[in-house]
Parts: sequence; structure tokens; C-alpha cells
Amino acid sequence: ADALEGLMASGKALNGSAAPGNASTPSLKQAPRDMWRRVIEYGLQRRPVDEIFHRALLWWLMAAGQVTLLPTLDSPVLEGFLRSAADPGAEAVQQTWSTMLRGPTGGADVVALCAQLSNLELLATFYVRRGRHVEAARAFAELSQRDAPQGVD
Repeated sequence: ADALEGLMASGKALNGSAAPGNASTPSLKQAPRDMWRRVIEYGLQRRPVDEIFHRALLWWLMAAGQVTLLPTLDSPVLEGFLRSAADPGAEAVQQTWSTMLRGPTGGADVVALCAQLSNLELLATFYVRRGRHVEAARAFAELSQRDAPQGVD
């Protein structure tokens, strides 16, 4: 919940309007400030788990520049997402999630988003936040091996 509060604090109000002919319908601008947080929390806590909702939310947060929030979320889908969401490649991600990756300034840089996931730093941070230090060390070790130039021990 603390991650979502941070997201809400950094977010901007959305423009909306009442339905034509129905003045009692609140617009998005009039909605309570924590409405989106409640919708997200409900989706994350819903059982059975809606994996599509979770994955869409995770991609949306990345596209919105909220990558650092990912390891803080309580989602049963998160570890798998951090491990393999970028595995199909940027083109496949773009085809599947293009609607979620569109923002007010246009489409997100899918190649950059996939590179962030492939980096393993988010996965290692996820493990550290959960006290899974051995797995975090393995992720960091794999990351260090990837970044090492060829022929260097």
C-alpha cells in the first residue's frame, strides 16, 4: 500500500466529464483522490488472482515511469513478471501490451522497458525487500557476469 500511496502522490489528476444528460455522474476529476489506489489494491488482492490485470498493471507502471514501485508491490505474479516478462522480445511485448503502454505523451519505449526487466536489478531488489538475500545475491551475481567484458575474470 505504501508504494501505491507514493504513486498517487506523484500522479496528476485526470480530466473527465460527466455523462451527457446526467449531471449527477461524477467526473474523473471529481472522484476521490484515492479512488485509483483503491481500484489497484482491489485488483491486487482479488482472488482468484487475475494474472492479466496484474501483468497489465505492472507494464502500465513501468510505462508511467514508476519502475521503482514494482518490487514494493504485493502481487503473486510479480516475481515471474520480473523474471520473464521481457523474454518474448520487445516486438511481442509491443503487440500484446501496446494499449497499456500508451501514455499522454505517446507510446512507451518498449525496448527500454524490456531492457530494464532483463537487467535483473529489479528482481534482485524484489528479493532484498522480501528478505530473500541468497536469491538477491544470485541475481546480482548473474547481473555482474553479464556486465563483465569478455575475457575478464
